[in-house]
Amino acid sequence: MKSYTMYLYHNDERIFKNKLFTDDVQKIYQDMSHKLIINGFKNNISIDKQISTYKIFMDKIYNMKVNCYKIKASDLLMYCSCFFALHKMNQVSPDNCIIIKNKYQN
Repeated sequence: MKSYTMYLYHNDERIFKNKLFTDDVQKIYQDMSHKLIINGFKNNISIDKQISTYKIFMDKIYNMKVNCYKIKASDLLMYCSCFFALHKMNQVSPDNCIIIKNKYQN
């Protein structure tokens, strides 16, 4: 099975690194962010409010990272979900995500 490593950056600072089994950004979005956006709509949260909330959360995690605070794994996964939700809405640059195929496979 092919494996990949995904890196997410915020203001040129690496925030998130994780192993994946696909390099399909649409599949990653479906797995991580689709439910986040749909739940927002179900709770009558406008797209503008969702975008604003995701950006605020991502900035908060970025500030924690640069100030050397511990970041919970669940917060990093939420950061990733916010990133791909914003990516789907064309609010973040795809250049902030790098997916590399791992050279050595088991």
